Amino acid sequence: MKITKVTTISYEILKAIASKPGFVYGEFKEIRIKLEMSIARFKECFGCDHSFTDDEHVYFGCVKDRGNIFFCKNCAEKYNTEGANHAD
Repeated sequence: MKITKVTTISYEILKAIASKPGFVYGEFKEIRIKLEMSIARFKECFGCDHSFTDDEHVYFGCVKDRGNIFFCKNCAEKYNTEGANHAD
């Protein structure tokens, strides 16, 4: 016999910047490791769980009650909060 429980969590995207990438993921990772800081919460796109490669550009975002996050290009465009496409 099994019991399956599913939890759904909704996040409010405060900012998603699709106009330009923040930087290359590998450079970010190298700096964090050098400073002995965790990279665990930045390894994947917040929107789709895509794992970043070292040569991939990441896009900044901010989520309410969670803080800064990274998006892949597709999710940055999907959740973009800049300009006329942004609906509050």
